Amino acid sequence: MASVRDLGHRRFVAPSRGQEILAGLVGDPDSCICIRERPADLRERVRPGWRKRGFRGIVTAAATVAVSTAVLAPAPQAQASTNPNATYQGKVLTTLTVRKGPTTAAIAVGTLQAGKTITLLCKVNGEVVHGKPLWYKQATGKWVTAYYVVLQGAAPPSC
Repeated sequence: MASVRDLGHRRFVAPSRGQEILAGLVGDPDSCICIRERPADLRERVRPGWRKRGFRGIVTAAATVAVSTAVLAPAPQAQASTNPNATYQGKVLTTLTVRKGPTTAAIAVGTLQAGKTITLLCKVNGEVVHGKPLWYKQATGKWVTAYYVVLQGAAPPSC
């Protein structure tokens, strides 16, 4: 297998999470995502099928769909608690959107009003909301970001 250097890629570090990003030549576009400074034809405009990524570059729209699909894969089922009678509750701090998955890109299926107490099944790390990656799965099977929920007692187990 060819090394990154052999393929002409350069390594970059994403400033927000310190994750390494490969950019440069694209070998097999289905096997990686490469962020480029500009489209392959070197024009300054962004061509159809490409998305602008601020000053950091652009990425193909197909790649963002592939990544979004991977992020939005169905969440794992909740694991059984060591105490089957345990209940976990949280209080909603502000009007909150309820979603089908642990990301703001998931379909909104309703809202909860500030002050409402909700029953929580489990927690999972999902999309970061205001610096907090934690999401709670409610007893209804729907998801809310933990940023707007204050636990009323013990934290639920991980999903």
